[in-house]
Amino acid sequence: MKSLGPFARRIGLLLGTGYVLHFFSEAVFWSQLRPDEGLQDRPLSWLLYSYFGYLTLVLMRHFRVHDAWGLLLVGAAFGWLGEGVFAMTLFGHPSMPFPFTISWTALAWHGPISVVLGWHMLGMALRQPSLRPVAGLALGLGAFWGVWAYGWRFDAQPVAAGALAFLAQALIATALLALAYVAVAAGRPAAFRPSRPGLILALLVLLAFTGLVTVPHVPIALALLPLLALMLWLLLRRHRAADAPTILAQHAAPLRARNLAGLALMPLAAAAIYALLGAAALPLHTLPVLGVAATVAGAVLFGIATLRTLRRSNAT
Repeated sequence: MKSLGPFARRIGLLLGTGYVLHFFSEAVFWSQLRPDEGLQDRPLSWLLYSYFGYLTLVLMRHFRVHDAWGLLLVGAAFGWLGEGVFAMTLFGHPSMPFPFTISWTALAWHGPISVVLGWHMLGMALRQPSLRPVAGLALGLGAFWGVWAYGWRFDAQPVAAGALAFLAQALIATALLALAYVAVAAGRPAAFRPSRPGLILALLVLLAFTGLVTVPHVPIALALLPLLALMLWLLLRRHRAADAPTILAQHAAPLRARNLAGLALMPLAAAAIYALLGAAALPLHTLPVLGVAATVAGAVLFGIATLRTLRRSNAT
């Protein structure tokens, strides 16, 4: 039974991290159930994101990532693996051609929003003595969520939930998000040490899926290799120049219950914006506008992270 404690904590850390990534990359991105999606698809997607979460934690641990710029590089790896190997949208999509899809959605969404803002910054805000950091992030993310969700009404395949249905989905997803942050904290991120068998199994899954599924369907998927090699090289240079507590160590502080309750501001703000825009019946085609802006911003942020890494490593 003594070994059950650490094992349960490890599972909680992985599933909790997986749900945080799933929340921002799926629940917020799609905002509501798609016509081709059933409720049974969400748990399977959560498990897949837990696998991505494990690889993300491994990179954070191995390269001793200590700041948001390094975490942005880790988020790029998470996005490129997810979109390149499994979703296979990294190499072009009807809504955006290659090579713009190198940034959308890996650099534009998965890295800055799901990993940096969602897992790290909001996770750190939950550990602060004041409610203000959580309230500010929750309201800002909620406002963005509401505007983004409203834009799906004008997509090529429109999805338009009623205001109350959107509120209900957002509240349920956010309540699960709060539990996910609790699981992450209980899993003791600072003590995370990937086992050799677990790491080998995770890499075998990645290689097998890439070789048996991805490359046969999308031969250009081999272009993912230089992207990942670039990211690993940058992380290695940051690792050699690291001189601060790691991101995982920064998440050692306990959560505060009042801050967890403050997460409710996010779905409430999102639903309020969504309802107001719906009542006004404004024809806001926000998806292409925000999508292009995020694609450019994601590429710029990745460029800044790259330059900061090179300058820092040269200075040391």
